[in-house]
Amino acid sequence: MQIFLAYLFLGLGLITPAVLNRFMLSRWFPFWWNQRWVRGALFLCAVACVALYVIFLAGAFLHFAPSRTMLGLAMILAWLPQLALLISLPLVILWQFASRRFLQLLEKQPPSEVDLRRRRFLQASGSILPLTAVGASVTGVTSAMGGANSFIEKLSLPGLPPALVGLRILQLSDVHLGGFMPTQYLAQTLENARPHKPDLIVLTGDFADDFRLVPKALEMLEEFPAPLGVFAILGNHEYGNGVEEYRSLVANSRVQLLVNTGHRIIVGDAALYLAGVDDISGRPRATGRKRYMESCVRLALRDRRSNDFPILLTHRPDTFKVVADHNIPLTLAGHTHGGQAAVAGKSWLQLVGAEDYSWGFYRHGDSLLYTTSGAGQWFPVRLGCPTEAVVFELGKGGKIEGLSV
Repeated sequence: MQIFLAYLFLGLGLITPAVLNRFMLSRWFPFWWNQRWVRGALFLCAVACVALYVIFLAGAFLHFAPSRTMLGLAMILAWLPQLALLISLPLVILWQFASRRFLQLLEKQPPSEVDLRRRRFLQASGSILPLTAVGASVTGVTSAMGGANSFIEKLSLPGLPPALVGLRILQLSDVHLGGFMPTQYLAQTLENARPHKPDLIVLTGDFADDFRLVPKALEMLEEFPAPLGVFAILGNHEYGNGVEEYRSLVANSRVQLLVNTGHRIIVGDAALYLAGVDDISGRPRATGRKRYMESCVRLALRDRRSNDFPILLTHRPDTFKVVADHNIPLTLAGHTHGGQAAVAGKSWLQLVGAEDYSWGFYRHGDSLLYTTSGAGQWFPVRLGCPTEAVVFELGKGGKIEGLSV
């Protein structure tokens, strides 16, 4: 049902911009609407978008996948100019209203050559915004389709045993294999991370939407030179696409799935304790969200020994509200994708107050959370919020950096 509703809303989202753009152009921009090429371009984009969407759906439900990614990309390229117009046309309407008011004031002054040039500039500048928006949208698609950017993030964690100093953890979250994310994308992401030589890999949920790609993807992870292994947790998309099938696929690999459990990794004379919690999609119907997450954290930590250094893996970052009470030095999360758009390094989710832990570092006392923007996406558009495959290098002592919560 969840996947059906997702495709339904996707279809509505594809056709709505075309309808609204037609209304705004015919109502407030008659000059452009009377241009045959403008009407033709909008019509062709809408028709192409609907046609590609139908083919994309057929590929999803009838299981023919060879050209699915390219069809999806073509669908996005046909839809994005319409979305850009939908965003920019209301702004142009406001700009033109303000310009007319300003020109009305100018008309009360004696005419001059400067005034004439100013009038022409104001009248023409409104058309720049839609063109800029279209260009930015295409750039956003291009930036979203390469392998995820990989970089080292050095952490300062109080109480870290000396044997764990310098240990590197690669976090891959929200890869969303299938649709727009082929296994080649994962391969390129792993190649981007290879020079950083991570010691272990953690998958923090939403690894795949098309489970037919999972066996090959798991083989790629098994072959990657991470000497301490690969560990995974569940996300809401694993539940939405059939969690038991995903569990079975992972069980047949060397990747270890942590669901409300932990795993001790011996490094020298120290032990790293990886604790993985379930996604709230797995909670019983009668159990509240907060209560379930509290029980998940307790279960994941129950085998932790007093000298173990714990790191908690959770798909949803709001688990941090529970984790912070357990004095966990580091929590790694995903789920938000950083909103896939940001301004000056801040997710739009954070700017509008829609998400407490949208992207980046957050701290509560000596507990640190990192919410990644994700290594992939189910919708390939990124603006100011690139995909990432962060390699965390553990360090000892010092001040914990991050937004205090």
